[in-house]
Amino acid sequence: MSNLKLGFGKYMKEVRHEADETSKVVMLQLKKRVKELTPVVTGYLRSQWDLEKMGWMHWAITNRARYSAFVENGTPKMRPRGMLKRALKENKAFAAGAKAAGAAGAAAAASRKK
Repeated sequence: MSNLKLGFGKYMKEVRHEADETSKVVMLQLKKRVKELTPVVTGYLRSQWDLEKMGWMHWAITNRARYSAFVENGTPKMRPRGMLKRALKENKAFAAGAKAAGAAGAAAAASRKK
């Protein structure tokens, strides 16, 4: 029984590690898209995007430029650019499409097994 528990514990540790690595890859892609959507005057705002690990499968995309929130959300005199919001929206649409494709692939595989 203890060998089974040890084997399961090792398996779960590997699953957690893979899930964390996958979340990192997704967040790196999201950060790349945010950078692409960031407007450029001097390039400083674009260069300040960073990805910070906050915990297991918990990441934060941050920008060290003091004015980044004003560019993202706008001001009374400047329209919002919404680069982070747009990138998140695109990512959700991509994830939904990937989930649907995965479900369709799983259903096709299951029908082939019958």
